[in-house]
Amino acid sequence: MRLRKSLRNAMLVMLVSITALGISFFLYIRWFMEVRAGLLELARTLNLDGDRILAPETFSVVLTLSVLVGLILVGLSVIYFYYRRALSLYRVQRRFFRSFTHELKTPVASIRLYLDTFIRHELPREEALRYLGYMKQNAERLSEQIEMILNLARIEGGVTPLAPEPVDLGRKIQAIHASQPHLAVLSLVVTGEKDPLFYPVDPVLFTMVVTNLMENALRYNDSDKPAMLVNLDKREKDILLSFNDNGLGLQKKHLKSVFRRFFRANPMGPTPGTGLGLHLVGHLVRMHKGRIWAESDGPGRGSTFLISLPLKKRDLAKNEKKNSDNRR
Repeated sequence: MRLRKSLRNAMLVMLVSITALGISFFLYIRWFMEVRAGLLELARTLNLDGDRILAPETFSVVLTLSVLVGLILVGLSVIYFYYRRALSLYRVQRRFFRSFTHELKTPVASIRLYLDTFIRHELPREEALRYLGYMKQNAERLSEQIEMILNLARIEGGVTPLAPEPVDLGRKIQAIHASQPHLAVLSLVVTGEKDPLFYPVDPVLFTMVVTNLMENALRYNDSDKPAMLVNLDKREKDILLSFNDNGLGLQKKHLKSVFRRFFRANPMGPTPGTGLGLHLVGHLVRMHKGRIWAESDGPGRGSTFLISLPLKKRDLAKNEKKNSDNRR
């Protein structure tokens, strides 16, 4: 209801502005014609050539009117454009708050239900442990959502500084996968360069990037055997990391939108989410001066997320030195 009222108000403002523009243009023309007629009458009284006298003024007035009308139209267009953007952001935020509220309420309600069960009933040890396991899962889910919001706030606010150090990218990706038990279901294969590929990244932030991509590959996947293939390719000017999964895939129209804040390809789908994971990933990659984009052959055909990290001469020198030390 409030959204419709805002839209009606904006359209009313636009209508009033256009009407005012039309009236102003009409009054300008009328004023110009009256002034021109008066000047012509004066020129005839003084036996002067009116057309020669008024020609420069005519051009100046017409040019001035055209510029003013153009500026007014540009101003109205800019106002309308920013209003549409604000309206779109408002809609996305409303969807996010509904979704995020649900994400917070669901584990809380589940934990409360199990606690009520413990209070009212004397449960066998085995059943109690099973319920405690469910409660732990819900608590971890709740913690993850809160941590996501806090991380995004810290990183976008510049509170988290970038502390890069040379890291063997292939080994780091494998270590991230191995260190998180909930990712064990995802089969991971890392291919690419024969020699270790070192690059200066912030280990903590890079872990967040890789973890989010792996969790997405696992969450949005209906395969019996979720899998991800990571390929590392050192090129002339950059290092290209590709994360290819066998998940649900993406429609072509969503490939650029997935990195927007609060965006979800299927907000009404059964898979929970806040639409912040890939937005955070994109922000972290940009902090490393890199680029990230998505590719997919369509729904049901998996997705590929590609990260390009720029190579500088000193990065190449450090990489060669590391490889030389490893061979020794």
